[in-house]
Amino acid sequence: MALGARIKLARQARNMTQQQLADAISWEQGAIGNVERRDSKTCSHTADIAAALNVDLGWLSTGDGQMTKSGSEAVIINHKNEDGYTVIPIFTDVALSAGAGSCPPDTQYATGYSYMLTERIRAVGAQPDCVMEAMVNGSSMEPTIMDKSPIKIDSSKADDAIRDGKIYAFDVGGDLKIKRLLKTASGNIIIRSDNEMWEDEIMSKEDFKKNIRIIGWVFDWPPNEKW
Repeated sequence: MALGARIKLARQARNMTQQQLADAISWEQGAIGNVERRDSKTCSHTADIAAALNVDLGWLSTGDGQMTKSGSEAVIINHKNEDGYTVIPIFTDVALSAGAGSCPPDTQYATGYSYMLTERIRAVGAQPDCVMEAMVNGSSMEPTIMDKSPIKIDSSKADDAIRDGKIYAFDVGGDLKIKRLLKTASGNIIIRSDNEMWEDEIMSKEDFKKNIRIIGWVFDWPPNEKW
């Protein structure tokens, strides 16, 4: 990740516009925009930007370490901005499987941020502070969710009892899976792909609990249409 991308990531995490950051360091908004777009390794205002964004200077300069400061200097990311939108961290499959998909999400592992109307999140029963975004890899959920679609996951539902027929994100041995979960009368768990080319997998409740870690409920994805 280039310096400009790290500045943009940290700025969005702080819910700051380019103009607000420019004002904070007495610089021009256009200069901030140029730095964020450039694949440069240095910037004369890096230290000032790090201070204004309250992030670690070493991370901002080199990408090493963590974005957030530690202890009393830790950055506080507000998940709701002034316009009624929730800031949603975006994670890779590896980060979610490694445990970043907690509630609230561990944003130090985020690769970027997206936005969603807070009231829309609440309207479907999701918890705004526990929403994260990932990308589907594979066609097992087509035609419901297409390959490479961004999905929203509510990790507050990770510890709830499985709700029959809902789509969940879960980790199996370090692999992120997006499947529909159903329960049989005997209590077994059916792991189902919406793509009929994939057969159902049936696990006992005990084996499911032992081998699978539910990350959360998948509640939002783009409408699907192919040419």
